[in-house]
Amino acid sequence: MKKIGEGSPNLLDELRLGNAQLVVNTISNRKDVESDGFKVRRTAVECGIHCLTSLDTTSALIRSLENHSYGVESLE
Repeated sequence: MKKIGEGSPNLLDELRLGNAQLVVNTISNRKDVESDGFKVRRTAVECGIHCLTSLDTTSALIRSLENHSYGVESLE
């Protein structure tokens, strides 16, 4: 997949097409609206896709899913 600045198809296209149910995108030191991370988080939210920005939260979600024997499909 191409990087966002390299044209299509890229991650933003895939999010808009509904090809993801969950995005894990940690926040970098660069917080301006031109950063790829900001664009990914914004697109995920606009498309109604769950977006986690913390590895601790992601780890807790994975542990919870493992403990309850749920698959990722249950996040729909």
